[in-house]
Amino acid sequence: MIDNMLNPITSKPYNTEHKQIAMNSKVDPYSVEGTMITFVLPSLIAGLWIFYMQSIWRKRRTDRTS
Repeated sequence: MIDNMLNPITSKPYNTEHKQIAMNSKVDPYSVEGTMITFVLPSLIAGLWIFYMQSIWRKRRTDRTS
């Protein structure tokens, strides 16, 4: 049984413990990420929705006049 595994390049022991990623970290609302989530992302979604709905509205309008 091997107790200590050494990295052959650095001669340091390997970290055999699993690192856990924080899944419940909060976003600061005044940071860049907070600004993106709060303003930019909803604006982008709304703009794409309006663009898509406008194309549907134009298509229906031309179908009715034909």
